[in-house]
Amino acid sequence: MLLPFVVSPAFAGKPNVLLICIDDLRPELGCYGVDYVKSPQIDALAAESRVFGRHFVQAPTCGASRYALLTGTYGPADNHALFLRSKKVKKDASAVSPSMPAWFRQHGYQTVSVGKVSHHPGGFGGKDWDDEAELEMPLSWDRSMMPSGEWGHPRGAMHGLANGEIRKNSKECALFQAVEGPDTIYPDGLITKTALEQLTTLASDEKPFFLTVGLIRPHLPFGAPLRLVQVVVWRPEVLPAVARRPAGGDLLLLGGGCGGRVGDIGADGDMVGAEGLRDVVDMVEQGAEVACAAEERGDAADADEAVGVDDSAEDLVRL
Repeated sequence: MLLPFVVSPAFAGKPNVLLICIDDLRPELGCYGVDYVKSPQIDALAAESRVFGRHFVQAPTCGASRYALLTGTYGPADNHALFLRSKKVKKDASAVSPSMPAWFRQHGYQTVSVGKVSHHPGGFGGKDWDDEAELEMPLSWDRSMMPSGEWGHPRGAMHGLANGEIRKNSKECALFQAVEGPDTIYPDGLITKTALEQLTTLASDEKPFFLTVGLIRPHLPFGAPLRLVQVVVWRPEVLPAVARRPAGGDLLLLGGGCGGRVGDIGADGDMVGAEGLRDVVDMVEQGAEVACAAEERGDAADADEAVGVDDSAEDLVRL
């Protein structure tokens, strides 16, 4: 699922547009009317933006939801939906309705994609999702990129944990990872850093821009800088009830990827032993990752000024 926002300060008759996509984040934020998630930063951004409230897809998958968002039409249900469309575009572009970024591009906008906007972060195919000859959305972007850092390639970053670690077998990893360090030890930190660089570049140009930023978490594997977990994640207030506890879903990993320190979260937010197990799955899915996605994004109060060619661009989204 996607949670997009559009921010549109004035720009000589053609507003600059920033579209933020957050992978697998349900509409459980303050700006969507819930009171059990505290998300003042992103709520402030939403108050000056257009919040997507009627985005419907025919299948709850990444590929289908992004196809619907980026093309305005229903398409195949699997995760290769946009690649199937790409083949049709290459065969006869005039027979395929333009995508959202293609429409902006046709109307004089610079179009830039950073992170996971289409299904593959960066928008390329191939074994490691870095083959620039295989475009997921041809004729759509002036620039499409996915900073991979220590993870080596977009596919690795998509499944990346801290400091270049890549989740290979989910059964061998704990449910959640939190490691001390700067935001860039996780892929979303690099995505945000690159997006800010692109924003600064675009803001200095005379052409209006359509910039999309796709953040990977809370898509599995769950992971966030430890300071955010300590401040936000471990202090949930009221969370929805869960119908069942997934078998083996109570382990929380702290500080070291697969094989690191393992523990569990108690009802009061403290780490407890095996005798005091609490179902952390619900907290992570409906509280922890929602909170991280909302609060990691930095000083949203300056976001619209940044998009409007303001010197405070660095304050737009900070993981």
